[in-house]
Amino acid sequence: MRIGVDATFLRPEALHTGMGVYTRCLVSALAAIVDEPLVLFGYGPRPVAAPRNALWSELRRLPAGRLGPWLGHQLALPEAAARQRLDVLHVPGVNLRLSQPGVPLVAPCPLAVTVHDAIPLVYYGREGPALPWRLRLGYRLATLAIARADVVVTVSETSRRDIVRHLPVRAERVRVAHNGVDLPAVDDDRVGAVLAGLGVERPYLLYAGSYEPRKNLLGAVDAYRRALAQADLPPMVLLVEPESGYRAAVMAEVERSGVAGRLRFVHSLSDVEVAALYRGATLFVYPSHYEGFGFAPLQALAAGVPVVASSAGSLPEVLGDAALFVDPRSVDEIAGGIVRLLTDAAAAGELAARGARQAARYRWDAAARTTLDAFRQVAGQRLQPALAL
Repeated sequence: MRIGVDATFLRPEALHTGMGVYTRCLVSALAAIVDEPLVLFGYGPRPVAAPRNALWSELRRLPAGRLGPWLGHQLALPEAAARQRLDVLHVPGVNLRLSQPGVPLVAPCPLAVTVHDAIPLVYYGREGPALPWRLRLGYRLATLAIARADVVVTVSETSRRDIVRHLPVRAERVRVAHNGVDLPAVDDDRVGAVLAGLGVERPYLLYAGSYEPRKNLLGAVDAYRRALAQADLPPMVLLVEPESGYRAAVMAEVERSGVAGRLRFVHSLSDVEVAALYRGATLFVYPSHYEGFGFAPLQALAAGVPVVASSAGSLPEVLGDAALFVDPRSVDEIAGGIVRLLTDAAAAGELAARGARQAARYRWDAAARTTLDAFRQVAGQRLQPALAL
């Protein structure tokens, strides 16, 4: 079976995003189990993250300004896939911006698309703010492409239910392949050296996310402020990438919080630095309003760190009994969870022990095998579109 993969998320600026991690880890795991080399498609030279035994097919760039990447995936990607005579083409994520690569509306072979969640329909415009019209347009076009896919892969049962409920996709075409967890091994001496290099001192609480409202960074900061009134807390470190249209407004609120001096923002870290930051934390706080999977808290479990997590979305499914769940809409409940796990060593230790066991269930080789089964289901044949009638 000749498998092609859209590898544009392997470019350096996307590599540490959720879809970048997913693409890198899944492609590496697939490359280790398939008989014929994967064909990876992307713009520019072969990225460092591409597996050595995979082939690289450089896509031609279209002179179409900001729409170039999206149009390229409508024209250049199907053209290149046809030349490679693929049995299946996999697109590992859905972009909402028309300035980014999109899901092809027409493919020359069976098409598999990973839809990580239905957040634009489940969260935005309901619990959260409405999406800007450009993103709504981008998602509408992506939805049309998803409906034409031969198989849709998603990363949790929660996301599967949401996809079937909110997108025009038949249930039998949606397959669940849970993500793995991939945290580099870092011994305690290296953790100390990395933290010193980052200017971070133990003990500290850790948050990892973004400035996007859904990630509830301000809820975490407000809960930390309220928890400080109840207990003597260590500082909080926030791992947040800086590229966001929401950043200025969020940081203005942070400055008004009264606890800005106890917060340390870090960004653009290597895999080893991220692993060290997780492993050195005393507590991980993750009050996201909605997740389709939840990479960050699962990494915290793998690092042996007790977790206060949102009870929304997929997090109870993915984290099981290994986290203290709180209502992300209740700042007092989040604060109470922080205080409890910082003052009850037995409870924190029990969650940390459960966390290591829970995280061990999520392996990229298992994700690759399940995804490969989905590819085999449609390889060499063109089924009816996945549109629900």
